[in-house]
Amino acid sequence: MKRKVPVEQQEDHSPGLQFSHEEFLISEEVSLEKGRILSKLLNDLPPGQKEVIHLRFYNGLSFKEIASILEISPKTAKNQAYLALKKMQINKSL
Repeated sequence: MKRKVPVEQQEDHSPGLQFSHEEFLISEEVSLEKGRILSKLLNDLPPGQKEVIHLRFYNGLSFKEIASILEISPKTAKNQAYLALKKMQINKSL
């Protein structure tokens, strides 16, 4: 049986990630662009779908909790999330 070693005593065998200044700037720009795209996709959603996505992914609520807050059924909350994600995926490819 292997003995467990406390995390603070474990050796890190993963290679360190070293980015050049240029790679870091490119990475930051890509992140900003992804954020702009996501923001536009969210803003293009109908208000109900946008609210469900916000509650689900930004607040981490369950569909049951979302349903209670919005006074809809959990199934409707799931359907709204599904439709929103599907619409965002389609619009992303345009």
